[in-house]
Amino acid sequence: MSTLETDLIQASTGTNTAIKIKGKGTGVVKIGDGELAFPDADGSADQIIKTDGSGTLSFVAAAGGGTSVISRATFSGASTVDLTGFDSSTYDAYEVHLYVIVGTDDKRVNLRTSTDGGSTFDTSGYVHVTREIYGASSTVTGVTGTAEIRLIDENRVGNAADESAILTLYINRPDEARDTLFHWSGVNLNNNAVLNLVHGAGQRDSAADVDAIQFLANTGTITGSYVFLGIKKA
Repeated sequence: MSTLETDLIQASTGTNTAIKIKGKGTGVVKIGDGELAFPDADGSADQIIKTDGSGTLSFVAAAGGGTSVISRATFSGASTVDLTGFDSSTYDAYEVHLYVIVGTDDKRVNLRTSTDGGSTFDTSGYVHVTREIYGASSTVTGVTGTAEIRLIDENRVGNAADESAILTLYINRPDEARDTLFHWSGVNLNNNAVLNLVHGAGQRDSAADVDAIQFLANTGTITGSYVFLGIKKA
């Protein structure tokens, strides 16, 4: 076997010409001191190269699972904030991280759902249960047949300095034609810097394929930001 020693190998013709390296017959290309043996045929779309730890590389499917950012945004003085991008072929479930200030004092933060990609949002038929702990007191509220799911109930979101709410919302398989379930937890600062702890669950109380959601206050505008995450199929 002969050895070629050089500092540069470059294509001799054309402007943007590739260089091909290949073995003879069933031989493969080996590179480096470890003689990493590259596969002789291309893999399938979206596959990655994997090593067996002994120098042989091969194409395999990428591992499933994990999360991806579907969208993120800031908003100011908005009457509603709509989230679309639900994709049942890619994701099993979703998370939304929401930071919000309501433009009018002592209001709620609400959620509505859509079954037509956000063209319209349902204004009836929701069920929710929330527990809010504020100061030395706590409240458990369960409501059916409401016009929205109340993420923070009891009119406890303010608009004074340093008053805001932070929520994490979980949505499981909204694309299935069933009563879509939501679960959330968070905190908010209200009048006189009272810290409120919030936990809740709710649902759209009729079977449907939910493909968009909307945040809003019961009165006034909202300002803040969100990150919308998709949890990938395994």
